[in-house]
Amino acid sequence: MESTFQKISRKTGKKPSSCKCQLCKSQCRTPCLPTPEDVQWLTDAGYADRLMITDWGAGIMMGVYQKVITMIAPRKEANGYCTFYRDGLCELHDKRLKPTEGKLSHHTTSRTNFDPKRSLAWNVAKEWLQLSEYQVHEMLEFAQSSMVNAITTTHALDFEAAPWEYDPIQFTRFRIGTCEGIWAVTDDSYDIVTVVNNQPGNAHLQDVFEWFEYACRRDGKSLRVLELLNDQFKAHLINKRGFTDIGNNNLEKRMDNGQKEIKEEAPAGSAYGGDGSEV
Repeated sequence: MESTFQKISRKTGKKPSSCKCQLCKSQCRTPCLPTPEDVQWLTDAGYADRLMITDWGAGIMMGVYQKVITMIAPRKEANGYCTFYRDGLCELHDKRLKPTEGKLSHHTTSRTNFDPKRSLAWNVAKEWLQLSEYQVHEMLEFAQSSMVNAITTTHALDFEAAPWEYDPIQFTRFRIGTCEGIWAVTDDSYDIVTVVNNQPGNAHLQDVFEWFEYACRRDGKSLRVLELLNDQFKAHLINKRGFTDIGNNNLEKRMDNGQKEIKEEAPAGSAYGGDGSEV
């Protein structure tokens, strides 16, 4: 039976490509369109927190479809590139998880040989027509609401995430047990911007660090805690959790330093808010 990928490859006449020229790299400024199957594979691999809802409207300009198509795609980061663009390459390539458009896209497509009906973007996008807008939103909400089974933390807590309503492109809300906060991602790090434990003393902060350190090791990034003005919490992170002070009240922990994981709860009241005050 023909797979979705094989069908799109046949209809567009495109074959898998791994070109590393500058023209192909520049395409990473616009995240590749995935099929619903691609999104499921990314979710299963633990990347649901780096996906977002988007409305594809290029079909209107191309004359192939008269409405926007709601779908799920990798998010675009503040640096202007796809969330999976790292060191000039796609970090999903070697993991065989690159979205279908990315696997088949190539710099040889130009205006002179462009056929809208055979367009790669259109043939990927129309796979989402089998789902209603409501179903698409439910699909992402379910994927992000509980990153189940990626790891088992000390208290078996799931990682729940949702876009931060004030800046959904750059920041994401998270909840792990009774802890909640805001985080962001850069080319080199995952950044905890705020975190608070609503029931201090239950050690759920340990699970927070286990989840973020897992993601850092998975993606080859460091973990940073930003704008930390709480001296007690800062001392705990440096002395007990292997962080270093990198200036301007920011701390960083590199995952390749061989440090042992410390399973010790931070002092009560050591979580911090956006202004660094105890909360």
